[in-house]
Amino acid sequence: MTAHDTSPYSQQPQYPQQPQYPQYPQQQPAAPTRTLALVSAIAGAATVLPTIVLTFVTAALYMADDYGGVSVVYLIGNAISFVFALVAVVFGLIALLRRLPGAALAGAGLALGAAEIVTVVLSLAQPLVYGLF
Repeated sequence: MTAHDTSPYSQQPQYPQQPQYPQYPQQQPAAPTRTLALVSAIAGAATVLPTIVLTFVTAALYMADDYGGVSVVYLIGNAISFVFALVAVVFGLIALLRRLPGAALAGAGLALGAAEIVTVVLSLAQPLVYGLF
């Protein structure tokens, strides 16, 4: 700039300095938890519960000579077991594919759930197989 330059844009205006705020430490992202694996293992283990209840209810129905109710109880028990098994398989797969902690729990839940799905499908197909003979 020269001394003859009197343009209003030649000088930078001075702004007041912004107040300084305290710096807070950055929050670290939460470590991945093993919740999905734990849910998978619990759901896989829970597939056994309807079978246990089913055993006692079926015995009571046979003692009461209510043979028609046995098939309804089996259908309901298998449906509940299938839901638990499906939850175990889905959460187990998610935990394993995301490589989350608790791979052993996820694997156990996945295996239990898959075994129960096979069991439910076979038990529902059993009357069809018996009908062939």
